[in-house]
Amino acid sequence: MSSRELLGAEGESVIRRMLRTFEPQEDPRGSETIRALRSALPKAADSAFDLPLEVTGLVAEDVQREPLIEKIEDGQLMLLLQARDSRLAIAVPDANMLAALIEIQTMGCVSKTEGADRKPTRTDAALAEPFFEVLLAEFLHQLEGSEDMERFAGFGVYRSVDERRHLPLLLAEAEYHVFTVDVDLGQGAKQGRILLGFPELQRPEERPSEETEKAAWTEAMHKNVMQGEAVLDAQLFRLSLNVEALESLQVGQELEIPRQALTHVELVGLDGKTALTGKLGQSDGRRAVMITDGEKPSLPVVDSQEPQISDNPLSALGADYAPPPMTSLLASQPEGTGVPDDLSELSPPPEEELPSLPMADLPQAGLEENEQNGGLDALPDLGELPPMDMSALDDLPLTID
Repeated sequence: MSSRELLGAEGESVIRRMLRTFEPQEDPRGSETIRALRSALPKAADSAFDLPLEVTGLVAEDVQREPLIEKIEDGQLMLLLQARDSRLAIAVPDANMLAALIEIQTMGCVSKTEGADRKPTRTDAALAEPFFEVLLAEFLHQLEGSEDMERFAGFGVYRSVDERRHLPLLLAEAEYHVFTVDVDLGQGAKQGRILLGFPELQRPEERPSEETEKAAWTEAMHKNVMQGEAVLDAQLFRLSLNVEALESLQVGQELEIPRQALTHVELVGLDGKTALTGKLGQSDGRRAVMITDGEKPSLPVVDSQEPQISDNPLSALGADYAPPPMTSLLASQPEGTGVPDDLSELSPPPEEELPSLPMADLPQAGLEENEQNGGLDALPDLGELPPMDMSALDDLPLTID
């Protein structure tokens, strides 16, 4: 066979197969899970898309989360797999494997063109999802009755991940059983690779108690909050201005600061509330605030321009018009006036019955005559009214529209 033939599309497959023999790998027949996955892959490809797939190499190893993430390259399609117990696994096809899944669904065959080196899209994830759903189900079927069945049970495609840097936030910090599978696609048209990582099964007794998780969460939250940055602004005083005065402020204009402000500096937080109070001074030649206490200082007394309302309106006219106090009035009374000191001793005089007024003494003249006339005197005869002169109204129309 010539070197040109070896560098052809089919020749490249031969070279890759020769190189794989030198890669460190476990005996593909030495593990029950490896045998199950080796059998499940071709069946899943055929069942999902009639895609010819042959497993040419398979390596299984147990690694921690960080080494697992290092095996994944930026720009690869990353699919999260979720189990019924909320554990998250991951499936990563390389560019050739993803291209074969897309081509078999869009063109009906797998081309010999290498997969494009581009960032996968959501459409790519949607086209690859059915294959991995069937693969997970077939893999579990092949493991039926095995001791490892529980570890790989209940997984399904959950979602895709856009950036590799997001994986440490999504995958749990645990040990993962990782499969690296080399496959031949479309009867030698493409050679691809699939990476599968499944977390270890966490036994119920190994799970931390709810109290332990709550205490750990509280401690972590307290630690993060206490390490956060707190901003305090030192305020000397507050000045209220109307809009006209505010607009008239100019550069170089002096604002008078009350002397009291130097000893009552407020340390205000981002919420506008006073956290501490202090005193303005110097430290090592620099301006500094010495904390005095944690109470909010009392507000200074401000002269108000608003009129004060008094109970006595005459007090606004001055002391000359103000009424004297009640004590001075009592003191000015002469002695022997007969006014008792205790006013409660005064009581109203007893009520006396008034004599009845005899009605027979009222005059009765004229009452009978008024009763005969209905109670009122008769009106005098007014006579006939004189005729009215209508000659001045001759120019009025006879009818009114």
